[in-house]
Amino acid sequence: KQWILIPSCILDDFVEILEYCISIRPPGQPMSELFTHVDQELLLTVVIFMLGSGDHVKNPNLRGKATIILMNFMKNPMCSNIIETSPVMVNSIIPACIRVFTAVEKTKQSYYDIRMQLKYQLRVPIMELFEKMMAFETHKKVLKNFASAYSDEFLKFLNQMMNDATMQLEEGLDTLIKYRQME
Repeated sequence: KQWILIPSCILDDFVEILEYCISIRPPGQPMSELFTHVDQELLLTVVIFMLGSGDHVKNPNLRGKATIILMNFMKNPMCSNIIETSPVMVNSIIPACIRVFTAVEKTKQSYYDIRMQLKYQLRVPIMELFEKMMAFETHKKVLKNFASAYSDEFLKFLNQMMNDATMQLEEGLDTLIKYRQME
């Protein structure tokens, strides 16, 4: 409950700092030295809070960026181990992924992004993270418990996921038809 007191603009700045620190890391190099001086479990808890807390962090773009940050942390073996084994992470990450996936549907169109393109840019890392977590039995149990306890949310998630898959398939088939016509 005390996390709700953090203003959303501070979390936005926090995400921008993390994005910058992740982006300046050369490929194949360890994470920024900044991450060695912070409690990594606390850092991961804040990122997962942003994912799953739709009541406080209402900006789906910010929540989607938190997913990308979390995916980058998964590349670090120490962070990956915390995400896979910490009880807080195990109980929170799957519900957070489902909630942010459905929240991204409300992403508003900006001048620079087409709404659907932005939505998919945010949803792809969510699904990648979701897929990685499904490799662990503890996370599967959390998914089963979530599906039975919050069936409406889970069904909304499944519906949106199937709609996205259908739309992608339709676009792929349309593109294939156009390609054949050009050929």
